[in-house]
Amino acid sequence: MDAINTGSLVTSEWLALHLDSPWLKILDISCHLPNSGRNGRLEFQNEHIPGSIYFDLLAAADPESKFSHTLPSPQYFSEFVSNHGIANDDAIVLYDVNGIGSSPRAWWLFQMFGHKRVFILDGGLLKWKAEGRRLESGPSREIGPKKYLCKSALQTVISLEGVKQTVKGTQLNISDAAQIVDARSPGRFKGVDSEPVVGIKSGHIPGSVNLPSTKFWDLQSGTFASTEKITELFDMQNIDLNRKVICTCGSGVTACVLIYALHRLGAKEAVLFDGSWTEWASAADAEIHID
Repeated sequence: MDAINTGSLVTSEWLALHLDSPWLKILDISCHLPNSGRNGRLEFQNEHIPGSIYFDLLAAADPESKFSHTLPSPQYFSEFVSNHGIANDDAIVLYDVNGIGSSPRAWWLFQMFGHKRVFILDGGLLKWKAEGRRLESGPSREIGPKKYLCKSALQTVISLEGVKQTVKGTQLNISDAAQIVDARSPGRFKGVDSEPVVGIKSGHIPGSVNLPSTKFWDLQSGTFASTEKITELFDMQNIDLNRKVICTCGSGVTACVLIYALHRLGAKEAVLFDGSWTEWASAADAEIHID
């Protein structure tokens, strides 16, 4: 395992000092569950960090997929990022209105396509506002398109078939089988609460464990958990960080909070089940467990 990686978070103090830097792009990544009644773009227009750009995660996905947040092709992502006025040599800071939330999904996307200078604002807009820092309203600032080119995608995703094979390995008590960790709420994991996507049953993948994404940041301050707290959370679920960890959630967004937490600890084999529960529960032959 590598040394603990703390360099991917930036503080509100740091961002305030570099707010007008020409090499910096600040992206509001906020997105909400389909049944929340909230609209990230409208909330952005109401208030946002000065100079920031709204980056729609739903649009930064494969337009041909039936699942809402599927990893896009390098060509599609290159064009999408270019149209937001982002260049390959820009430093990118991501933030969410609720603290951490959906920022790790965008961090994962940029990492997937080879962008190294990408960071998450610790505490997001929640902490920024609590500190009384300057805000703007209105649409994203106008930036002319840039030429952004993705590098080859890193292999940090696993398919539905790959997860099925993992489940079989777990059921056969194969000692080195990958571990499946689900970032959804306990109610959805247990099959007690309904899924936000209409027609999708709740429950969980056989052999998976539940570790809600909201445990990884302070809901009052919005700041990410300490490395000691992250270690404790994975230890409580007996997750061996020296083995592969498959991260899943409802549609591939909050699972990236787990991916990011594992990155903070230096874990090397953290992969995303991109279709997550929506894809699993949609499969005709999928086994669904409830508690």
